[in-house]
Amino acid sequence: MSAMPPLALIAAMARNRSIGDRGELPWHEPEDLAHFKALSTGHAVIMGRKTAESLKLRPLPRRRNLVVTRQAGLTLPGFEVFTDLAAAVAAARAGDPEPLIIGGAEIYRLAL
Repeated sequence: MSAMPPLALIAAMARNRSIGDRGELPWHEPEDLAHFKALSTGHAVIMGRKTAESLKLRPLPRRRNLVVTRQAGLTLPGFEVFTDLAAAVAAARAGDPEPLIIGGAEIYRLAL
């Protein structure tokens, strides 16, 4: 199997090193959210199912939203669903040479 070309990941963590708290961000920083929006708008974003659920299953506007899940057959309106990270990355790269991994923990682990 050949190595996957480099990917960009966007991540932020709280002072206690957590990236989430029961489906919510453990902080609310408008500047952080604006920075994320500026970096990700116009790009394909790849996330796990739990991250999609934390968005209340509303796709991020002006971005191609791809979800990776272990749940075969899962459909989420407005999201492209994959059961394999490599397949999601390949699909994302078909329309965007610089897709972004945006979380959560399991997707970061798989990507790294």
